[in-house]
Order: sequence, then structure tokens, then C-alpha cells
Amino acid sequence: MSAEAFEFESTAARVADVAIYPLKAAAPATVAGRIVTGLEVDAYGAVVDEVPDRGLVLGAVTDATNRQASFISLRGLMPGTNRQVYGGDRQLAHIRPDIVGKGMVDIHVPGMRESLPIDFSMLDDEIDPEDCWQVDIHGRALPAVSLGGHYAEPFANFLNKASAGVPVRDIRLFMRVPYGDRPMRPEYQRPGASHKIYGPDGAQLLMANGTTLRAIEQLHNMDDDEGTVRGHAGRVRANFWVDGLLPYEEDRIAAVRTRDLAMTALSACVRCVATGVHPMTAERDNEFLRLLTSTGRRGVAANSGDKGAIFGLNLAPQLAAGEKGTIRTGMPIEVAWSETSNILPAKPR
Repeated sequence: MSAEAFEFESTAARVADVAIYPLKAAAPATVAGRIVTGLEVDAYGAVVDEVPDRGLVLGAVTDATNRQASFISLRGLMPGTNRQVYGGDRQLAHIRPDIVGKGMVDIHVPGMRESLPIDFSMLDDEIDPEDCWQVDIHGRALPAVSLGGHYAEPFANFLNKASAGVPVRDIRLFMRVPYGDRPMRPEYQRPGASHKIYGPDGAQLLMANGTTLRAIEQLHNMDDDEGTVRGHAGRVRANFWVDGLLPYEEDRIAAVRTRDLAMTALSACVRCVATGVHPMTAERDNEFLRLLTSTGRRGVAANSGDKGAIFGLNLAPQLAAGEKGTIRTGMPIEVAWSETSNILPAKPR
């Protein structure tokens, strides 16, 4: 289905907040210490001042000879397994990127006196495939370049110390290959929408409905202030939030559009245990997953077949290579509705 095939209609919805995450699993970025108010979007995903969303990923070396690593996330998994061993990895939530110029981001790691500057233009030249590592992310390889010991040491010291008492890992900081040939999962690919992504995630963009979150919180007798204290919105790690839709209306969205950007709905977002980490305290409580499950937000994502607690909508920009659009706070949102839901009922256990 091409962009022209959707019938968009005006709604009361507007973009409420936007966010970008230059380092996967770390805190959202600021721009010169200020909150981000706008995203530029190309066919690969969100960008702010030429800093791409999730363009950096931390990995534990699994085979140095063959340049293989396993990504590190808030889950704290033992490389190559689903065992949660490295509890200190939840401290990734306290690593804070600050975008300070075009293609430039300073990474603030707790315990470091000075920030770690990263220049995304360092990989503008053609990359020799033999210099690339393969970083395993849920069974799919991300071609990336290891930035070397100077960049890796602060993260290795911080995370290995946070997970004392378990095997020490050889931790590296990886930068995704610029505009690499990494396609999306086949079940996510849609005619008329981009099929390529910047980095480690399965989709280019994640949208969340603020009205749905507030409705879920109210069912548990929580007001907005309590929801903020519990860090619910921060756990979602959405690229943009919308307000003005009705609760759960995102379940029937086929596409959304800002003034200059149409986005195809790929799949409802099935949430993992990373949402169990409080974004401000970095403590693991798994509250958000329990909240979703107890309010019926558990099922099967219709297009991907993923199962579990659901919150948010994965989107792909309807852009060709070289084209760009924008998502800014306050922008009105138009919606094309689907005749069917993005969520199927979960089968009884």
C-alpha cells in the first residue's frame, strides 16, 4: 500500500513530546542541556542535528577473532542466552547523552569527571566490511564498528562494577555502519514505507498515546503525578507521544501524518522486561508490565505475531532515500484508520 492509498482525516491529536536515544538503552538525549522539541526523520529513522536514533550500542565480545559481540541492554542478559545475570546493566538508564553540535554527542557516564565526545562523522568514509563487527541483537546481526578502548573503557568500568560478582565482560562501544544495508524483519515491511533501519531496533519509530497511559493509570487509581513519580512514560521509550486521541485508539491506526511526514503502522509494540527498570532510579520493579497485563493490554501483535504486554505503535516513514520529514511538539496529527485491530487476543494459557 502506498502513501496515497491511505485516507487521512483530521483529529484533535497533537504531538505532545519527542525523544531520541543515541545510545540504545541509555537515557533520552538532550540538546545542549535542553529537552528535544523536534525530530528530523529520514528513511532510516529519527535524527537530531545529524545524530541518529540508537546509532550507538554497547556489546559484550563473544568471539574476538571473528568480530562477534552480543548487545547489552537494560535486561542484563548473559550473552547468547535469556538469563538475567547482569543486574547492574539497569544502570544504563543513568548514562545521559547530550547533543552538542552536528553529528556530535557527549556521553555522560556516572563516575567520569568529563563527558565522552562521540563524532558520528568519523564513519562518513566507506567502511571496509572486514573492519565490521556483527553485534547480535535478538538473533539478528547489526553491522557495526568498534570505536576502540578509549571509548569502551568508561562503559566497561561502570557496568562491570555495577554487576560485581558475575563474570567480567569485554565490553565495547559500537557505532552502526552509516546507512548500512540492514533490512527490517520481513513481517514489518510494508509497500510504500521504508524497509531499512539505522540501528538495533526492529522499527524506525515508536509512537505512544498519552491518553491510553492516563486511562490505564486511572484504572489503578493513580493520578498524573503518581504516574510521573513511577516513571511510566519514561519506560516506554517512545520517539513521540500524542495527546488528543481517545484511549486505545492507536489499536486501529493504519497510518499517521504530520505536516510533511506520513508514517505507516507496522505493528503494536510488545514490551519486554526492560520496561521494568525505573528510568530515574534505575531500580527494577517490573511494575509497568504488571500494569499493562492487569488492564488487559496483553495479546498478539497482529502483523508481527509477537506476544506479550502491549503499549505503543511501531511506525515506518513513507520516505525514499534522501527524503526527509519532521515531527515537532505541537504539530497536529492526521490519522488513517484501519478496519481491523492491531492487536489480536492472546490465546488462553
